[in-house]
Amino acid sequence: QITHPSLLSPRFSLSLSLTMMQSFLAILLLAGGAEARASSFSCSGASSWSTSTTVGMPGIVNSNMLAQSGECVISTNVGASYTAGASYTVTVTSSPAQAQKLVASAGSLSGGDSGGDSTCQNTYARVTSTAFTWVAPSAGSGTVTFYSICGGQNPGVYLASPLAVSEAAIPTSNPSVAPTSSPITTPTSSPTECPITSSPLAAGQTAMPTMTPSTGAPSATPTASPAAVTSSPATASPATNAPSVQPWSVTLVLGIDYSQATAAFKSDFMTRMAADLGIATSAFDVTFSPGSVIALVTFTTASNGASPSQAASTLSGRSASHLSTALQTTVSSVSSASVFTGTPSPSSGQTACYLAALTGSALYKCSYSPDGTDFEISWSHNETHIKLRLQADTDGWVGLGYGTSQMVTSYASIGWCSSGVADVEEYHMTGKSTGSVNQGGNELSYRACTEINGRTTVDFVRALAGTTTISTSGDTDCIWAHGSTDSLSQHASSGRGVVKINFGTGTGSTVEEVDYILAHSVCMWLGMCFFFVIGISSARYLKADETQIMSKPKWLFLHIVAQCMGAFFMIVGFGLGYASVAKDNDEHFSDNTSKSHGRLGLALFIVSLIQIVGGMLRPHKDPDNMTTMRKIWQFGHKFTGVTIVLLALINVLLGLKLADSDKTWFYLQYVWIALWLLGEIFFLVVSCKKEDKIGSTSPNSPAYSPNEAL
Repeated sequence: QITHPSLLSPRFSLSLSLTMMQSFLAILLLAGGAEARASSFSCSGASSWSTSTTVGMPGIVNSNMLAQSGECVISTNVGASYTAGASYTVTVTSSPAQAQKLVASAGSLSGGDSGGDSTCQNTYARVTSTAFTWVAPSAGSGTVTFYSICGGQNPGVYLASPLAVSEAAIPTSNPSVAPTSSPITTPTSSPTECPITSSPLAAGQTAMPTMTPSTGAPSATPTASPAAVTSSPATASPATNAPSVQPWSVTLVLGIDYSQATAAFKSDFMTRMAADLGIATSAFDVTFSPGSVIALVTFTTASNGASPSQAASTLSGRSASHLSTALQTTVSSVSSASVFTGTPSPSSGQTACYLAALTGSALYKCSYSPDGTDFEISWSHNETHIKLRLQADTDGWVGLGYGTSQMVTSYASIGWCSSGVADVEEYHMTGKSTGSVNQGGNELSYRACTEINGRTTVDFVRALAGTTTISTSGDTDCIWAHGSTDSLSQHASSGRGVVKINFGTGTGSTVEEVDYILAHSVCMWLGMCFFFVIGISSARYLKADETQIMSKPKWLFLHIVAQCMGAFFMIVGFGLGYASVAKDNDEHFSDNTSKSHGRLGLALFIVSLIQIVGGMLRPHKDPDNMTTMRKIWQFGHKFTGVTIVLLALINVLLGLKLADSDKTWFYLQYVWIALWLLGEIFFLVVSCKKEDKIGSTSPNSPAYSPNEAL
């Protein structure tokens, strides 16, 4: 308790309150992150920052700058000197991740995330690297120095070593030099501007004219032979119409997809390259070629004192890693500088479906829809890639396989649209179950989708070559399909097909397939669900009819014929089912193909054959003396026959489910099962009445007939 009168005075209470509030504010600011140490204090006086400088915000315990040893480093792509007005990248790297501040003594800075001004930029978030953009000051500004500090992690704020860059020398004119319009007929020195002798000429190539850079006036000496390139134009005749400069070029191999080489990409690419080389963007041009994307950089005019050959030499002297940073895109390799002789022609002809730039907004020049389907394939291609659009009336997935007419072992691009997000990948299908569909194959470089009014549209770009090849000079076998879910699932039997497409001309045709599954279904139903039922029914309901057919009771004749017809269709249907699996190079009677339907079908097939053979080898029937063997056979034969039909009716339903058949076929099968069950009930009622009649009638009575016995 505070009881001393001096401690209870209003002045002391106010002072104590202010002190507590200040301390509380300091704690909050410190808790907010030590990033403020590096990004919130004044930029003024940066040139005098040292390890003894105390930095921080008013009211916060200050921290002396620590001598850095890699914790805070400045780097830039300026090179030996900067060009007035050019744009460069200045990178601050910190370890560990820190907030960063960068100050430039001249020029304009940008790229921070928390305010600042043209000469001072901050990154409040903790990062390991920030690439700031610096626009060089006007000519005559001289040396520019960059200062940086990094903070945010204990023990304090780190000071980077200042980095100074000098201004490029401004070229001055020499009044003693003759005007460029006056041809030089007797040059005093050997040409150095166009060192053609350093690049051997290809067979049949015309030699380029030599240049005289000392005066800027050209003097060309066409040679009679491509190999006859002289190093001195002393005997040359003046060429008043020769070009003033000779274009030079350098090729860069980029690690991007050709679809990314858009007009906007080219503009940014050239701006960054101009900044790195210290020249104007008007001094050169860039042409992108597909494949391993090649950027052909052609220097055509002098800029900032650098001739085309000098600019090309500077670029070729840059490392791939340096250019990757400066151009902000992956550069795999850099060629040597050489005289530009023309743009190479595309590696393949331009077809009706050809489109050079397969960007996101690229048009689809060709399309094809299989006859009688709602599936549509649209595309455009260039020398190395193809952009595809798949559409179908479904809320689920769509897919297209390439280079084969079989699903199993094929590669296919499959995708769907989930909440507006395209989920499209290429898959390798080793079987028919979803567990046998594994992601793999070509990389897809562009994805988009829509799902409107029950119609799904998926767009993507893939390479023409790869795990499977899409030809633009002939037909490519393709399989198309679509499903009902936004995930990998079984397609409907009507939701698939095989087509041949010429991706160059835009033509296509449907491949008429032998539908083994449909033929299998029809044959098995006829054999086991129709003829076997007819055979059983004739034995049950027609024994009272003593009509003879071919010396056999009518019921027995019909029973034998129906069972033989059933066996025939059963054997054919089984063979068709087996052939369907073999056609797809799949595993028989496995969960990967037919699941329980196939295994149950195999068991019924074997038991049915045994049942038929057992009927042919039945024990002799003696109505007056029924042997035990005959009784056992008769019971087993009847029980097995009914069991086969019952399980066959159920297996048909399993097959319809496996094929994802229309519900109508299920309903029809249910009706057939109901009719069969009603027939069995009718038989039981009739048989009971017959038993009553037989029990009240003597065996010697004329009303008794052996065919009435069960």
